[in-house]
Amino acid sequence: MEPTVQRGILWGIVSSLLFVVLLLGYRLITSVVVVSLPVLIGGGVGVGVVTAGLSYAIDTRLG
Repeated sequence: MEPTVQRGILWGIVSSLLFVVLLLGYRLITSVVVVSLPVLIGGGVGVGVVTAGLSYAIDTRLG
């Protein structure tokens, strides 16, 4: 696997997990259900995919 692809995938995983953890923490502290759990996980996957794609594109373009 190319290092550029690997870095993109890792950035996507990190951003996805960070998004889910931040929203779950907010939900835990405030006792307010912002979104349901399936929507939260779907949003996390979406954030991860977008971040991975942007990371790959930027890394390829810069160097």
